[in-house]
Order: sequence, then structure tokens, then C-alpha cells
Amino acid sequence: CLGDDPRLGEVATTAGFRDEYYGLVAACVEGDVDDPRPRLATVGSLDPLQHHWGQRPIRFAKTLWERPVVNLASLEPGVSTWLERQLRPKVVLPTQSRIFEPMVDTDGRLAPVTPVLSIHASPEDLPLIAAVFLAPPVVAWAARRWFGGALSVDAIKLAARDVGSLPTPAGTAEWTAAAKQIATSAGEKPADGMVRDVGRLMNRAYGAEESVLDWWEARLP
Repeated sequence: CLGDDPRLGEVATTAGFRDEYYGLVAACVEGDVDDPRPRLATVGSLDPLQHHWGQRPIRFAKTLWERPVVNLASLEPGVSTWLERQLRPKVVLPTQSRIFEPMVDTDGRLAPVTPVLSIHASPEDLPLIAAVFLAPPVVAWAARRWFGGALSVDAIKLAARDVGSLPTPAGTAEWTAAAKQIATSAGEKPADGMVRDVGRLMNRAYGAEESVLDWWEARLP
């Protein structure tokens, strides 16, 4: 079921950021609850459909932060230009994890830190893209294709260039239903069980067996 369907690269572009990491290190400061500055998004601060900024400590540059933000005045010109391009609605995606853990940045206020990827598309397509990343057969397909490349033997390493090759589902009704659930949670903590519900819908959208869903649910954070 993952052979002939259109690829994600037809509707989305992806960027990864290695060179900008140290520029963000120099500009990271502790913010407050209502701080309008860009919020740092690290692998450890993200779970499926959720960003834990201000909810639990976030480790960045060997330091624990409560509410890390980017002080724009401290950025070098090249990093500042890069960040301006990222501050728009997008899907942020941690790599090096046991499953894909997308989060829709509806407000465009997150500053992704490598190895978090940033996926850009039309705002109305972002929940659809997030749903693809939460599809159990896509995770299984990616794990088989890129197994062994991550720092952990049990994690999936996905590079920015790989995102465009991910297949989209043939079952558009289930895909649309999953995206609608994701859209309702944008900017808020997802309802209990929502991630599993999306996974079930997307498993059917790809025509996968229940065993694939069981494998994926066992890997949820």
C-alpha cells in the first residue's frame, strides 16, 4: 500500500538546520509566560501534537530552561534571516525518535533547533501533513528504510531530504478525518486519546493491517 501513492514532496518543502544551531545558542534567553519572542522547539520539548514549552524543563546547549526564547537582537545577520523564514505556520518534526512526533505550529512562533525539521506548506495542508507523520504504516516504512542511522538503535533518523519521499494515503476520507482532529487541537494540548485516534484513522487510510497499528501504539511516548 506504500508503493504508488503520491509523495509528500508534492505539497511540502522541508528544511533542516545545522549551521544555525550555534547562533541560537548565543541568542537563547529565559522568557516569561507572555513573552512574544520566538519560542525554542527542541526534540525533548516535543511530543505528538504538543509542545511542552513552559510545562516542563527544556534542555538546550547543556542547560535546563523553563521558557527558552530567542533574543532577536543577539542574532547574527545570517541566522536572523534564516529565523525570519521559519517564523510562519509549519509542522515541526523531531528526528531521532521511536515514532514521528509532529506538531502543527499554527501561529508560526516556534524556532526549531536541529535535529528538529521544519515542514512548510499551505496553512490548510499542515494538519494533513501532520497526519501523514502519525500514520503507523509510514512510521514502519521509514523505520525499515532508514533503520540504524539514528544515534539510538531503536530510533528513526529522518533527514530533510527524505521527507519528500514519504507516501501519502489513498484513503482520503480517513486522511481528512484525521486532519480535522489535528486541526481542532492546534495550539492546545490534544485531547486524551487523540493521537491514538489519528493513528487508527491513518492506519485505515493506508490499508494497513492491525498488527502495524499495534506495533506503532507500543512505541508511543
